[in-house]
Amino acid sequence: LLLIGVAEVQDRLAEVAYTDIDYQVFSEAAESVALGLSPYEGRTPLLQADATRYRYSPLLAYILLPNIWLHKAWGKLLFSGLDLVAAFVLRAWLERYAGDDPT
Repeated sequence: LLLIGVAEVQDRLAEVAYTDIDYQVFSEAAESVALGLSPYEGRTPLLQADATRYRYSPLLAYILLPNIWLHKAWGKLLFSGLDLVAAFVLRAWLERYAGDDPT
């Protein structure tokens, strides 16, 4: 949570943003969906540019709708939480199978 807070402050105040441009693309695609449009529609300059066009599953845009409804950091919290879940699953798997000699 601390790093998400730091990212929010740096994004507002610093010349170089902490948050990657892809996150803005995800958020703008979610906003398009909230407006009843396709996430692939080039509604904004960011979504129109070849380098930043939305190329992901439309499911991601729907999952990030709370970025529009609640707070723009919703996806950061979601992605961070999923990273922690993945870390716990990997740790459990390693604790269970690490050291097992397959031969």
